[in-house]
Amino acid sequence: MSRPGPPRAIPRAIIVSRQRLIGATNGSSAYLIDLANSVRAAGLEPVLWQPSPDVMGRIPFYRARPEMAVFAAHEIRGVARIGRWFVSRDPGVWRDAALGVLRGAAQRLGIRAVWTRDRPRPYAIAAPWRPADRSWLSARSLGPRDVVLADYAFQSEAFALLGVPRVRSAIIMHDLFHRRAGSGVGAERDSVTALTREAEVALLARAGTVIAIQQDEADFVAGALPEARVILAPGTRSPEAPETAPAEL
Repeated sequence: MSRPGPPRAIPRAIIVSRQRLIGATNGSSAYLIDLANSVRAAGLEPVLWQPSPDVMGRIPFYRARPEMAVFAAHEIRGVARIGRWFVSRDPGVWRDAALGVLRGAAQRLGIRAVWTRDRPRPYAIAAPWRPADRSWLSARSLGPRDVVLADYAFQSEAFALLGVPRVRSAIIMHDLFHRRAGSGVGAERDSVTALTREAEVALLARAGTVIAIQQDEADFVAGALPEARVILAPGTRSPEAPETAPAEL
């Protein structure tokens, strides 16, 4: 469990996330950036902590877009930051990136061997927490007025690791996963297909507040967890194309 940090003039809204955040390039990242701007407008300092290096996937480095500057701090375990650049320290990511380039070249040449088949990295958002993830996060300090927001219910384990009181914890839902299990593009490797209604409710129950994007999702939480505070906060930003999209490796 984290130790209390020194008093701060400005309380922080600490967002714990395991999605890759380069900028407002997809729906969930655009929503999170909008939320961080709202938090800043409300007088809190948005901070982004990412305990899993798997957020890099097979991209060994990327340059954050200007809108990511809304975060006063952005740390990723196992990833070095140089200005707006984030560089993986994991040799496996660099190896997989190189193999991805070789596979793509082989497929363009018509080579159809076993080694040319795509091997996607785990879906980091829903992947099980590793001991190193827990140790990294629990070593961080909270101020007495800091609040913690879990980006997706899968990150709700962060509340216990950081020792935040329930009243200062919130989950950003994004979606009701048990309703989409087994459907949609990529569902077979989504890592959430086995999430039941009961399991999802148990994850959401860890937070004092649940932030929903859709009215029907807010209604579901209000019915399943009558003791929770439910906030309906629809998104306002549309995803934007990256300035220079990372290569799809």
